[in-house]
Amino acid sequence: MATSALSLRQAHRVRQAGILLFLLALLVGLAIPQFAVPRLGLSAHLLGLMQGNFLVVLGMLWPQLKLTPATARVGFWLVHYRFFAAWAVNVAAGVWGQETQWCRWRQDRRAAARYRRESSR
Repeated sequence: MATSALSLRQAHRVRQAGILLFLLALLVGLAIPQFAVPRLGLSAHLLGLMQGNFLVVLGMLWPQLKLTPATARVGFWLVHYRFFAAWAVNVAAGVWGQETQWCRWRQDRRAAARYRRESSR
C-alpha cells in the first residue's frame, strides 16, 4: 500500500507537535508552584503529557488512515487545534486563578440549595 507524500508529511508534523506539547507540559510541571491555582497547573501539566503522547501515537497511525487529501488537511488542523487549545485553556485558567471563582459559585449554589431544603421543612 502506497502512502501519499502528504500523509507522510502530516504524520511527521503530528509527531513533532506531540513532542512539542509533551516538552511544553514538562515546563509547565516545573512552574506548578507559581500558578495561582496549583491544582489547575497540575491538571494542565498532566493533560499536556497525555495529549502529547497521544499525538505521537496518532502521528504513527496517520499514514494508515484512509483519508482524501481534503479530509486529511481538515483533520490535521482540527487535531492540532483541539489538543493545543484544550491545553492552553487549562494553563490560562491555572495562571489566572479561574478555579477560585468557579468554586465560589458552586459553594454559593450549594449553600442556597441547602437553605431552601432546610427552610422548606
